[in-house]
Amino acid sequence: MVFAYLPVRDLLLCQRVSRHWRSVATSNPMLYTSIDLSVTVKPVTSGSVKALLRYAAENIRTLKIRPPEITFANFKKIIQTGPEFLHHANMHLGPLFKNLECLEQISSLAYSSDSLWSIPQFPYSTLRSLHIATPLAKGRLLLILCNSPALERLECSCHIDDIGRPDQVHSPPPLKVLTLTAHGVLSFSASPSRTIANWFPDLEEFTLRDYHSLYPIDPPLKLKVLRFQKCDYAFILTFPRNLKVLEWSYMPSLSAVHDSELTPLSLYPDLEELCIRNVRLLKREILQNFYPSAKTLRMLTISSPQFEIGDIEHFLREGTNLTIINISQISYVNDTTLNLLHPLVNLERLEIDHCHGVTGHGIIQLISKLAPSRGGRLKAIRAKGIESIRRQTVDWAWKFGVLVSI
Repeated sequence: MVFAYLPVRDLLLCQRVSRHWRSVATSNPMLYTSIDLSVTVKPVTSGSVKALLRYAAENIRTLKIRPPEITFANFKKIIQTGPEFLHHANMHLGPLFKNLECLEQISSLAYSSDSLWSIPQFPYSTLRSLHIATPLAKGRLLLILCNSPALERLECSCHIDDIGRPDQVHSPPPLKVLTLTAHGVLSFSASPSRTIANWFPDLEEFTLRDYHSLYPIDPPLKLKVLRFQKCDYAFILTFPRNLKVLEWSYMPSLSAVHDSELTPLSLYPDLEELCIRNVRLLKREILQNFYPSAKTLRMLTISSPQFEIGDIEHFLREGTNLTIINISQISYVNDTTLNLLHPLVNLERLEIDHCHGVTGHGIIQLISKLAPSRGGRLKAIRAKGIESIRRQTVDWAWKFGVLVSI
């Protein structure tokens, strides 16, 4: 049925077409189990909330909102009513939240996440995925962890001191994916990030953002995905044996990541994704530690101005499974470099922004080898800031099914 592919906003518009369309659009509660209220122009009234609950048979499982005081009309925070009115204020919202498995609150300037806890029947017991973009009040992370036994995916912005008190969480949830954006001033009396391994021994994916501490990271040994974004430092004590994805992005102060300069990585040659982007102080020699992973890599991003083509040639020669390559800003990349990619029959996307040694001739030769019409899989080439590539080359590439962006 076509209605199954429509968002709730469009379903509500379809109800206005005719009585038959309205009957069809309201006859299947499964159409309303996932609701996005973050795109509403006006605050949602209590009448609209009751209508959505009626359409969904009070079985809404996924909800995306802005801060409640923006999303819902006449919403009252606990601070406005007093804690004794917690179960009376906003009562009409209780059924909307009580069965949720996935809840996402997107960010909005000048609003915090405090109002979210003013909702009766907040679904701690049923939540499996929680994403809160607005900063959590201090201590709120602990409350979530202590009361959400089924939580598997958590993305939030929290006070950095909250990461360092695992003794207060006696039975942590079985988290598989954790994304933390740290804020606040770190106390030098503890090493909070090292407790991640103690909290969540079965964690498989961990992303840390805006971490500004010299304390080392000790991730769980079962971890498969490890990402650092916009952090000043990322000292790793022990790299997980099953690591498949490693990312360092936008880290201006990072110069070392391990006391022995990543020597242990030579023992883990099974990386599938490696991303080093805008890490200007990292030593060039550190890439040699990832050479054993060249044959298993599927996505490679080396985009930082200190690296040269000689530092990454090994990946391009041995990376037979590569599907995405980003070598933007790498020095001395030219048409000869593109010739190294001709045997990579699995390549789907290439990014070479500001690689001024590349010409339209090199692009044409690459497309002639790897275009879909020639038996390859290449679909897109991004080459921003390269003036030698002309519009005629872009038009020619499009005829072969390859989108070239200049």
